[in-house]
Amino acid sequence: SNLSFSPRQGGLLCGNCQGNDAIRLEPGTIALARRVIEAPLPQVKLLRASARQKLELARVATSFLAYHLDLGEIKSRRMIKMTESVSEKP
Repeated sequence: SNLSFSPRQGGLLCGNCQGNDAIRLEPGTIALARRVIEAPLPQVKLLRASARQKLELARVATSFLAYHLDLGEIKSRRMIKMTESVSEKP
């Protein structure tokens, strides 16, 4: 499978549709992401991910946030946590 994720183009793309912002994903990472989305919340924490899957999903999350929240380049996970804490405040 030759799928990539593009925040600008709205999600998963085939090899023919990839733009320059595309993040190539392994099939196992795509399957894990689908399970995370579909599983009841208590089951999500029981899912296991490889180091590569964690890295790929972190890249997807940071690129998605940077693009859709107009944050520019996110340098670290600390920035994500900071964004989450700000969005939780009334």
